[in-house]
Amino acid sequence: MPNPVVLEAIGKHTATVIFAHGLGDTAAGWVPLAQSLRSKYKHIKWVLPTAPTQPVSINMGMKMNSWFDIQVSHFELPIDCGTD
Repeated sequence: MPNPVVLEAIGKHTATVIFAHGLGDTAAGWVPLAQSLRSKYKHIKWVLPTAPTQPVSINMGMKMNSWFDIQVSHFELPIDCGTD
């Protein structure tokens, strides 16, 4: 796994945000947002890891940055809406 992008707090470090990007993305895509928030939230250290590249089943096994394999696009949950 690539090294994470780390933006140190520019003030007294009292908090850390670890931001996990979405499927197929990388940390680099979120650096501008973290940098802009950093100027307002000077106490926060930002850690932006990049997921490893691996085959993703739902995308026909195509290799992409993913935290885990995704096999289905929906989940069936038993929900009682009280419409009986």
